[in-house]
Amino acid sequence: MILSYNEDAMHRSPFLAALLSLAVPGAGQLYNGERTKGLAILCIDAGIAIGVACALIGPTAFRSTLTALALAGVYCFIWIPAVIDAYQQAAGIGRPLLSGESRWYVLFMLASVGPGAIPLLWQSPRFSRKAKVALTIIVILLALSLILLTVVVGPMLEKILKDAGAEQSALQQLFTPSP
Repeated sequence: MILSYNEDAMHRSPFLAALLSLAVPGAGQLYNGERTKGLAILCIDAGIAIGVACALIGPTAFRSTLTALALAGVYCFIWIPAVIDAYQQAAGIGRPLLSGESRWYVLFMLASVGPGAIPLLWQSPRFSRKAKVALTIIVILLALSLILLTVVVGPMLEKILKDAGAEQSALQQLFTPSP
């Protein structure tokens, strides 16, 4: 039996939905019966987790604390709205935050999580088919470019910063009077 938005909200605990999304973004949406949204958020989480793992413990050439921190920032843009959305959906409060009904939210998600938000774009009634095709192509090309840039530039930038710190430390030792 498929429940409507209001019937579904009556059978869900907003606190539990928010708690589940707080623990694992997307779990609250699954609890609320929003399979597509919940799975999309879980897939985005998995992608970010893989990216962080590669940045921290992956091949030496790709290790970068800066990349891991950047991905952690993106994670926050998924995590916090997921908690709010799970609560609102379960409570039946207005239009859910994570909804294709909001043009700004769709564009924000495309900008922050890239291809992970493409299903949200295609479910949104706020964009024409031509706009959806164009945005999909742009987001995929930008995401591929940014992945390449992050993988190549992140470790290089971190090496430059470490080398600069080492040079500064050597200069400090050179000009510090010895006892």
